[in-house]
Amino acid sequence: EVGPHDLKRILDGHSNRVVVLDVRSRQGYAESHLPGAVNIPLEELAARARELPRDKDIIAYCWNVTCLLCTKAAALLAAKGYRAKELLGGIQSWQEAGFPTER
Repeated sequence: EVGPHDLKRILDGHSNRVVVLDVRSRQGYAESHLPGAVNIPLEELAARARELPRDKDIIAYCWNVTCLLCTKAAALLAAKGYRAKELLGGIQSWQEAGFPTER
């Protein structure tokens, strides 16, 4: 797990070491997402995991603290041998911390 402030520090200093993975719907991603995030909806992740690099940390996120999509995504990726974490509180915690999003 990683919190929004920790992720912001990582992205500001070492963004080439991580992939931020939005596992929400395509519509949710289109409305707003973390800067540079890749969108693979959870229901597609098992089939598309090979699109993700194995040499970087994968930080998955979803909607908010009650959403379990990123928890499921991190578990699925970890079972496949990826270094996966989840963003605590999802995009909601990111926005509440005042960090930017993209459309």
